[in-house]
Amino acid sequence: MKQTLEMTAQPFFAELLSRLVRRENDGTLAKKLKEKIRAELPDRREILITGGATLFISCLFLTGSYLFLTQLARYGW
Repeated sequence: MKQTLEMTAQPFFAELLSRLVRRENDGTLAKKLKEKIRAELPDRREILITGGATLFISCLFLTGSYLFLTQLARYGW
């Protein structure tokens, strides 16, 4: 089967950095990059809620798996 699309990963920050380096100094480069990254990230509250929910569901799954496997080991199939 012939490959029709190029399968290489395109560097996301390479273009941004090359544009910023050409016209800005180091201090403003860091500020601009920080602003761009912060604009793309969700709100901190949303990150905390999502992380807490993920942790809670993971703990429930691991606890359930542990209890199931201990019962299986004790009483057999």
